[in-house]
Amino acid sequence: MRTWIRFAAVCLSALTVLAMVSCAGGTGQTGSGNSSQESTGGTVTSHDIISEIGSGGLESGPEDPVSSEAPSDVSSDSNSDTPSGGVSGTESSGAPEDENDGIDLKGPLGSDELACFEDAAFIGNSIMKSLFNYRVIPTADFFTRSSLNVRSVYTTSTDTGTVPIIDMIDTRQGAEAYSDVFLLFGLNEMGYHLNSFINLYGQLVDDVKVRQPGATVYVLSVFPVTAKTSGTSQTGVTNENIVRMNESIREMCAQRGAVYVDVYSHLINKNGCLPDNVSTDGIHLNKICSQHVAACIYEEVFGKKAFEEEENV
Repeated sequence: MRTWIRFAAVCLSALTVLAMVSCAGGTGQTGSGNSSQESTGGTVTSHDIISEIGSGGLESGPEDPVSSEAPSDVSSDSNSDTPSGGVSGTESSGAPEDENDGIDLKGPLGSDELACFEDAAFIGNSIMKSLFNYRVIPTADFFTRSSLNVRSVYTTSTDTGTVPIIDMIDTRQGAEAYSDVFLLFGLNEMGYHLNSFINLYGQLVDDVKVRQPGATVYVLSVFPVTAKTSGTSQTGVTNENIVRMNESIREMCAQRGAVYVDVYSHLINKNGCLPDNVSTDGIHLNKICSQHVAACIYEEVFGKKAFEEEENV
């Protein structure tokens, strides 16, 4: 009997140690690039790709927006080149099991295409930040932060900045003048009432124009999520709601004189969802899909510009 009790005690102690080890872990942080405080030429050593989706659906809650710091659907951190849950380049481009699950992925931008972004600034949340982390558009300047939304952009700096992001692009305060400014917001605002979000987004577009009077403002569509994320979300992050939000964003752009850039259509499979094999967590994109997004932005913006110029000749 005493032998059995000692054996049980040893097993219990081992299980306790294993539990303590499994709970230990760390997170990595990384900055965003810009022309003044944060050069895009710096070495990226870690990732801080974290989902920061607000609670509630598009039409839920009061007229005033809820905090973007509310509990999120998913969260992933990694210090590796591929965020937790993601797949590497060759793996992520493999043929999906479901014939309806894949999308035709475009390759990385070439030097001539990257040159078109030399006078561009990108402002947005962690999904925009991943474009910087993966250096898919190294010629552009990035002003991004995880959990950034259309309200906190007025009060929050980048990871390594010292002033609010909106002030970091203010030419009246000595900031660099850009030809093109790209905005990406929406997922962190899923808990907002839709009309409130659109009004705030429209005001942001106007304020960017004041600070960058010579720039064309491009508003990227909200990106889709995977079928699993859409079907199990408790915070309104569904592809149905994203489609509705994008329709309203498109209308806002027409009214505010901004250019709507439809990236969403380039990211959905035949089922109308983001494929599982291009996402790190059901929301954020892996490296090969981030390259695809950069190519799609180029095609939607500069490709169409070149076509229109040829038509006008």
